[in-house]
Amino acid sequence: MHVGKAGGTTFNRILQRHYRGEVHCERHIELRNEDGVARRVIRRPERLRRLEFISGHLPCSVLAASGFDLADYHAVTLLRDPATQTLSHLNWVIKISENTRAPVFRNSPPGVREMSLKLRAVDGRNPSEVARSLEAYAGWFRNHQLRYFAAPGHLDAAIATLHRFDLVGVTERIDAFVARFLEGEGLAGVAATSPSAPRENVNATYAVPRELLRDSGFARFLAEYNDLDTALYRHADRELAP
Repeated sequence: MHVGKAGGTTFNRILQRHYRGEVHCERHIELRNEDGVARRVIRRPERLRRLEFISGHLPCSVLAASGFDLADYHAVTLLRDPATQTLSHLNWVIKISENTRAPVFRNSPPGVREMSLKLRAVDGRNPSEVARSLEAYAGWFRNHQLRYFAAPGHLDAAIATLHRFDLVGVTERIDAFVARFLEGEGLAGVAATSPSAPRENVNATYAVPRELLRDSGFARFLAEYNDLDTALYRHADRELAP
């Protein structure tokens, strides 16, 4: 399960390296219609069932509604510290409109394009402006990670779902996560000799810099904004992640 801006693209690249490229990997599956509204089921699920590996922003509710059962798969996922995940997610949305002629912008739903343009106008070094923007788009950013595992607001259910996964890691220790996965796949020799995982899909520049987290008021805002994500992440960090 590819939680947004938590290291999933990096992990996909590693899988492609060891499993002979994209022939065996559906690297990214989108679940939004042209108007930007999220779909509740996967289109053509029979096609996905033929694949050896599925990756995408696929909430468990959508998987269940589409007839998928986690028990039928070796299910893995990564979670990220919520403060840095939120800023990375925000910067990714802003970057979409960096070039309005580029495919990434033109192929995005209209609502996403509009949001990106509006967020681009925000002073990313002003904590108050960034906080107001995050509040305005709370449906996109607030407690974003929990929604992959349970309905919004349902922390206990999200934790229970995490325990159904075969491997849960945290982005901050992605190398340990990759090593555990490779060992489980009988590639222990590869795991022992592999260099650190190359980071993929990383923004070269940040409209909203991480230094903003040094602002105590903004840090408190994010802690409250992502209260459930923080609890979920801490549980994964302490109880599940290698």
